[in-house]
Amino acid sequence: MTSIEDYTKNHKNINRKLRVFKNKGGKYTRVEQQLNKDQLRSLKKCFLSTSEKSVFYLPYQELYLQAALTTGSTEVKNVYYFIATLDNEFIGYQVALLTGNYLNALHGAFDRSRKTTYHAYDILFVKMTEFAIEKGIKTIDFGAVINYTKEKMINRSIDMSYFIYSKYSIIQKAFNVLLKFTKIQSDEQMKFRNNIIRASIKG
Repeated sequence: MTSIEDYTKNHKNINRKLRVFKNKGGKYTRVEQQLNKDQLRSLKKCFLSTSEKSVFYLPYQELYLQAALTTGSTEVKNVYYFIATLDNEFIGYQVALLTGNYLNALHGAFDRSRKTTYHAYDILFVKMTEFAIEKGIKTIDFGAVINYTKEKMINRSIDMSYFIYSKYSIIQKAFNVLLKFTKIQSDEQMKFRNNIIRASIKG
């Protein structure tokens, strides 16, 4: 890609979403290396809001938040924060690390308590791609694809799997039963995965 138009032309309605977001008082700002105290408080609020909607509670979630707060308050070279605001209120972010020709997403969250963020999540991909083009970055790793929005906003994905292992067979069996009652294997989530499998078979 040589310009952001090379990206946006392949994504239906993104220009309309950009207009709506802007008209509703939406802005994206980029912060380098570290966040200030107000931004850290907002990061935590968004993080907790996102985790409450998590498909499954994992033991490391609290550690993940503490890691995000620690790195956010530490001056780290080549780290960039893409922050979305509505009427100057922090509503979401994504942080990424620039390494050579790669921009790697580290962590991010949006305020899920809001009824709408006026497509701020969709626009995040535009802003990060725009930054990558400006910097001459060849590849952006946006992380795991677990929703339709991200699936539509990226142009290539690599199939991956999660494995659960225990040396105790009873724990393994119990975990397999437990997963049946979580959103990870809910009809909606499995429908998303099955659609991907069907598409790859047809391709």
